Parts: sequence; C-alpha cells; structure tokens
Amino acid sequence: MKLFLMRHAEAKTLNHQDDRLRELTQKGIKEAEEAAAFLQKYKIDKILVSNAVRTIQTGEIIYNKINSTKFEICPELYASTSEDIIELISRQQDQDKNILVIAHNPGIFEAALELVHGSPEYESIVKNGMPTARIIKLELDNISSWRNIN
Repeated sequence: MKLFLMRHAEAKTLNHQDDRLRELTQKGIKEAEEAAAFLQKYKIDKILVSNAVRTIQTGEIIYNKINSTKFEICPELYASTSEDIIELISRQQDQDKNILVIAHNPGIFEAALELVHGSPEYESIVKNGMPTARIIKLELDNISSWRNIN
C-alpha cells in the first residue's frame, strides 16, 4: 500500500473572501501539473481532497492526467488535524491500495510527521516542511489494511 500526502498547489491571496473559495494561481496550476507528472508512474486508486476550491482544482488537474478511478471531496479535510486525516485514511477500502490525500497545512504536514515518526524520513520532512504542492510518498508495506494505518 502507498499513501501520498500532498499540500494543495499555490492559491491566490485571501482578499476578504471565504478562505474556501481561493483559487489556484498560474504558478499553482503549473505545480499541480508537475505533481501529476510525478504521480503518473504510480497507479493512484483514489484521490481525497478537502472541499476548498484550491484542493479541488489541484486534485482535478491530477485526476485528469493520471486517470485515477475515484475522486472524493471530503469536507472533513478542511481545517483538519493530523488525527482527522489519519482517521479518514483508516476508513478507506482496502482494494484502494494507493491513495492520494490533498489537504492543508498544518494538518497534512503533521499527519506526515506522525506517520513517519521514528523513521529515517522524519528529519528530512521536518527540514523541508510542507510547501505548496509537496508530495510525501509513504510505502506502507507493513500493513494490509487501511484500518491499521496508525
């Protein structure tokens, strides 16, 4: 099983509107296209995105390029904690072996740290943080069910 944790691509600045309505910038569109190019070498079974426009746009760009079979908007990913994210992942169907989660900082960053705690990747993730469009790939060969993610 593989889990891909991604922060949405770059979004426009918040200008007195609902944060959920922020759209991608031109740079963000390019970032999402580059992320899709990276993800094409993997068979992504399912993409989970928050209900914010920027995550939906990021996910749709990827979805259209990689031919994933499932795309789900999950309101609980907006303003989520690492616990919320891991709980959502634990409820996924086991036939979906490779899942991409596109969400927001700080939750997506903290989920990545929690899932790699004690591994060699931990320091690298701490050092590099979670800038826009960063993808952290986790090889979860030690689990056979998403229920066992934590």
